[in-house]
Amino acid sequence: MKLLMQLVSAVFHPLLLSTHMMVVLYFTAPEIIGSIGVEYIPNLILAIFLSTAVIPAMSIGFMKVSSRISNYEMTQREERMWPFLLITIFYAATTYFMISQFRVGDVFALMMITVSILIFALLLITLRFKISIHAAASWGGAGIISFLFVQNEAPLFVPLMITFLAAGAVGTSRLYLGYHTPKEIWTGSLFGFGFCFLVLNLFG
Repeated sequence: MKLLMQLVSAVFHPLLLSTHMMVVLYFTAPEIIGSIGVEYIPNLILAIFLSTAVIPAMSIGFMKVSSRISNYEMTQREERMWPFLLITIFYAATTYFMISQFRVGDVFALMMITVSILIFALLLITLRFKISIHAAASWGGAGIISFLFVQNEAPLFVPLMITFLAAGAVGTSRLYLGYHTPKEIWTGSLFGFGFCFLVLNLFG
């Protein structure tokens, strides 16, 4: 069971949020991504994966090797500031590049901006309080898919159900592995979902 929980935690790592969202849109509603040809979207997914997951993960790995953080889970709240700041910069730079260099749609651009702001908000929160970033990211993704579903942007009923189940599994895995308390899970979940859903509804 522990191995399964670790696998769930890894597959739905916060750094993979944008990549997951891109994959969902590619298979369900590629027109939301923008007017670029569908054949080019896999290359776009790869670029987002490298810039928002691989490079930040390598940066965190360097911090671990140089003893700036004690473990990859960053269980100590005080250790989270610099990794989060780096991740925020990578997400913001990727968002700016995607919007300025590609013909992405307005809804997709707003999604990227929302995720970047969410990460920055989590950085500010973690300066004072420890919440589950895994829960915030997974439920933030659920908030994004919920917005698209409510707005009838795409046939997303099945992806919506899968996203909710995945987000619930992520929270369960973090509790099982002992990385967070129920309060930290609930706080992260409610903030992630509420922030993404409300921002997209207000500006979308």
